[in-house]
Amino acid sequence: MVSAPLSAARAGDEPFYYKMPRQSITWLWHRINDERLARSRTSMARLAEKTRLRSGPSVSEAALTIWSLTGPELYTLRVATAGGSPDDYERWLAGLLIAVLLHPNPSGTDVGSSESRGPRQVPPTSAT
Repeated sequence: MVSAPLSAARAGDEPFYYKMPRQSITWLWHRINDERLARSRTSMARLAEKTRLRSGPSVSEAALTIWSLTGPELYTLRVATAGGSPDDYERWLAGLLIAVLLHPNPSGTDVGSSESRGPRQVPPTSAT
């Protein structure tokens, strides 16, 4: 359920952790993830207004993809645990998100059509 908080109770109106003490690590963790998911939804909706998305995932599914791939766990694994640099992580994540979420030809024309190829390039002639 993408529109409800991440950890919504099965039949209740509030997520289960709302009933926990606010100082609880569990409460804080779920709250942070709810906020990240809300930001992912906003980002994905704005991106979908600006460019063509890859066919297949809906904007809601794409928001879950952003939320999943931008969590602190992957950063920790790639940088702190595996020894990668923050710049390498940033390039890796950007490439991954582009490949997974954006249409390969954002102009809207099908790859291979004459419209997408532009004017025909004629190779230069060699002077003999």
